[in-house]
Amino acid sequence: MMYFSRVRIRPYTDNYSRLMPILNGDGYAVHQLIWTLFPGRPDADRMFLFRQEFEKEQMSEVPSVRGIPLFYVLSKDKPSAQTDVLIAETKEYAPKLSAGDKLAFSLRANPVIARKQDNGKKNSKRCDILMDVKYQLKHSDTHLTSEQIQVPQNQAVADWLVRKGTTAGFNISEISDLQIAAYQQHVLSKKALTGNNEIKFSSVDITGTLEVTEPDLFLQMLEKGLGSAKSFGCGMMMIRRI
Repeated sequence: MMYFSRVRIRPYTDNYSRLMPILNGDGYAVHQLIWTLFPGRPDADRMFLFRQEFEKEQMSEVPSVRGIPLFYVLSKDKPSAQTDVLIAETKEYAPKLSAGDKLAFSLRANPVIARKQDNGKKNSKRCDILMDVKYQLKHSDTHLTSEQIQVPQNQAVADWLVRKGTTAGFNISEISDLQIAAYQQHVLSKKALTGNNEIKFSSVDITGTLEVTEPDLFLQMLEKGLGSAKSFGCGMMMIRRI
């Protein structure tokens, strides 16, 4: 059993010092804030995925203000209904899926590719797929505009998702219908994690339709998330039947 929650910032909260990093786009600060919904759990035992959006309409009995953050959370444990800063509306999450089911999906992902390093080190380096495409084209004889570069970049993201699907129990049959948008590079302070300077990662929003091929694998993916940077708001796939 999993739990799906829509989490809002409590209206009229006076704890603005905790909210400022979130308003400034700090995914780690969001992660730490959502942890407060699960008191008594050690930080090392991450057991939720989340995605940040923004209030658009007042669609709930809970008062809200348009333009402030809200969060969708998928968790193993049922979160607290509220904290001093957050209010959570929660329901049980146990989708019943079969092979061949068609689903619309929305995913905020951190697509990366492993590249061998040029400095002679044995370990490969994980690279942002979109920046990798741009780098490869920059060092070729191809001269493209920014708009033209988006075509191979989007194709690289689509290819990444198709590869992920082969081990996550789904198939993308209509690749041309994928919508890839909202690419963003993130730079976060790393002091709270390792004492070093910063963490860099990227995110991109992908929407489209998929076909479930192996329900058990697909459900495992929903629970664990897809790709990396899950602690910073990536990897949570939201689905609906079509």
